[in-house]
Amino acid sequence: MSEIRLTGGAEVSERLRRAGRLQSRMINAIANEVVRLDKAHVHTQTDINDRPFAPRKQGRRKMEVKLGRLLSVIAKSQRDALIGWRVLRSSQIAARQQLGLSQTVSLAQFKAGMPPRSGNQPATRSQAKALLDVGFKRRLPGGRRQTPSKKWITENLNIAQAGAILKTLRVSAALTAWQVSLPPRAFLGVSTVDYAQLKVYLLEQMRQELAG
Repeated sequence: MSEIRLTGGAEVSERLRRAGRLQSRMINAIANEVVRLDKAHVHTQTDINDRPFAPRKQGRRKMEVKLGRLLSVIAKSQRDALIGWRVLRSSQIAARQQLGLSQTVSLAQFKAGMPPRSGNQPATRSQAKALLDVGFKRRLPGGRRQTPSKKWITENLNIAQAGAILKTLRVSAALTAWQVSLPPRAFLGVSTVDYAQLKVYLLEQMRQELAG
């Protein structure tokens, strides 16, 4: 009766253990690099294909700044990693920015989202837009009427006045909802160019790990 012995088991186990650690470190390195690339898109205000974000309809403030600041690797294993936000609300906002949005906003939703303000404060830009949407015109000397600018409304009417005018005009206009369109600003993910660079980055990281 012959006897068969397997040798080198400890060496094989050690090689597998080292390979598992290497894979885990490489996944972590790539995930962190993708986070860095996505944050860079927010910083430059460009999508993953380096095209400028669709501009705001109002104002010039940078977009998605807070989303970029909070983006991180939120889960990882030896086989994969998850990049995103730990707060659900941030994830929902990011999805709307990434994919774009078209939805109908009701008057009740609009009012619910308005912060409480004193009636003596200047009319808001939201009120100015709503007034112009229902056809508000200011009276000029001689009885003529003219459609004012949003700036004129916010500088010449307070919140209480704008609210009273808006309520009166809506009785006839019956405006209870309007459409909101948000263009996509895809800052998450990697382009073909980024993917090629990540492969080079991964190989370099592996060389460093193996050399160490």
